Amino acid sequence: MKRAFYASMLIGETLLFSMLFFSFTNVDSVSTLKYHVDPSLIVLGDIGGVIGTEFTVNVTVSDAVDLYGFDIDFSWNTTYLDYVSHTVKVPVETYPDGVLHEPVIIVMDEVNEYEGWYHTAYASLNLTSPFNGNGTVFEMTFRVMSQPWSLEVPPPPNNYVSLPLHLDMIEPSEDGEVRLYARQPLHPPYPMLKVMPETIGDMHTNETFPVDIWLHAEAFFDVSGAEIYLNFNSTLIEATNVTIDPDGWFAAFYYSSEIEEIVKEINNTVGTVRVVFNATDGNHTSVFGQGILVSVEFKAMLETSEWPPPSCVIGLKNPPPRPDVCGVETPVYLEGYQHPEEERCPWNNSDSRVPLPHSVENATYFARFEPGVLVTIHSPEVKNYSRQA
Repeated sequence: MKRAFYASMLIGETLLFSMLFFSFTNVDSVSTLKYHVDPSLIVLGDIGGVIGTEFTVNVTVSDAVDLYGFDIDFSWNTTYLDYVSHTVKVPVETYPDGVLHEPVIIVMDEVNEYEGWYHTAYASLNLTSPFNGNGTVFEMTFRVMSQPWSLEVPPPPNNYVSLPLHLDMIEPSEDGEVRLYARQPLHPPYPMLKVMPETIGDMHTNETFPVDIWLHAEAFFDVSGAEIYLNFNSTLIEATNVTIDPDGWFAAFYYSSEIEEIVKEINNTVGTVRVVFNATDGNHTSVFGQGILVSVEFKAMLETSEWPPPSCVIGLKNPPPRPDVCGVETPVYLEGYQHPEEERCPWNNSDSRVPLPHSVENATYFARFEPGVLVTIHSPEVKNYSRQA
């Protein structure tokens, strides 16, 4: 019985809503009524990018006379905009800046954030108090989820995409627009030189092991060569051999030229390995991805019974002077191919090769620990306890 009662109410309300809209859309007194997206133009975009920025628009009505309801379809671009939330400003007794007088019925209030549309329909059951004047029907908040790159849009001053905020309804209306300017092509992550493996130890005296210098780089920087010092403690380890581009990874990008090995130098007195190499001029593909630039073979020189065992950094750092590039102090010298057409740092329209900004990650070597005759253990439970190792 209760279910039948509610069904009858819903049918009755729907019929009433239909009558209200029929009368609303057929009276001459509302000829000046108009719906708007406010603000009508939203401008976003700067060099740093605006992804994640949120903004709110209002859909408003102006010059309403005897308004008893509304039925609005609203849509937006889902490639760049993400729906966050919305609020319907009904009735005016709750939202003084809203529309319609209570009591009201909600005929439709549905958002499809994946397809980018919203359908809302409300009706006032207060037949003696229609809404007149101006008010906000609903507000909706969006988040910028993507932003075009400068190469994806026309050149300035039209370097933006126009994203309509579209009202689809039988009454007169004005759409809105989000003008999303392209982000400037910022630098990808700077190249990185990484010494691998990160941690080395447990080597017997005279046992050999490899240490590799990896390059991680984006094609944007077009690496063409390097001068690298690899530093170590020669009382713990000694270098025995050095190989430039051991797998041919770097040379593969310079398919019509050669990799010139200028210096391969081991100095176990001071503890350095120095290599200098570059690609000769010729057609090439910009180096990208990750691969081994240099491989060094080391030999362990020490085992110890002391704890903790001695250690050293196997690290990348050239002797001074070291250039500052793009505000970054460069640990070694990494060279980029010339691009005189490029205004940005590090090229600055130079017609010769330039030093590249970069970062390094070093490795650590631990001498092998061979327990001695006596080891002293300190713990909260046992203090100064000595035992035969």
